Amino acid sequence: MAVSKTSRGTKKEQDRIVNYISNQTKNAHFNYIITRPSTSIWDKPSRKKLAASKSQPGPFPITNTDLAEFTLNALKMQKIYNTCPYVVQDGI
Repeated sequence: MAVSKTSRGTKKEQDRIVNYISNQTKNAHFNYIITRPSTSIWDKPSRKKLAASKSQPGPFPITNTDLAEFTLNALKMQKIYNTCPYVVQDGI
């Protein structure tokens, strides 16, 4: 993800990447998960458990630690294989 972009610019860039990967992997023999965090990612200690949201990016910043934990746990969630969920704070 590019740095110093507006949230609208970041979302557009993410959408282009998602479309490209989706088109390139239609007949692939592997699964993928593309996590799409909010525009604010903090390099701080863990704050809150994260969850997948298909509808929109979250309004609150998340931490790198929480994003890494979510991404590792997502490998066990077959229901989000081959998707590109937004990653938001759980309970929003």
